[in-house]
Amino acid sequence: MRHEMKLNNSPFVSIKNKTKTIQLRLNDDKRQMINVGDEIEFINNMTSEKLLVDIVNLHRFDSFCKLYKHFYKILLGLMRVN
Repeated sequence: MRHEMKLNNSPFVSIKNKTKTIQLRLNDDKRQMINVGDEIEFINNMTSEKLLVDIVNLHRFDSFCKLYKHFYKILLGLMRVN
């Protein structure tokens, strides 16, 4: 199944450049439909460029605190590589 999500320019470029490999989303009704093996078409809000990615894993956490402790911040796009 293919899902569509809009992104601001900065995270879109980071995903495109493969410096951001994890996209955070709330687990609302729409996102609960996403499964491993699905695709997400990200759309850049600024340029309308599209990027198709495969879902290879899903991680669900009870809190943001647990999530941040689990992942390196660079993978979440929270730090930049120079």
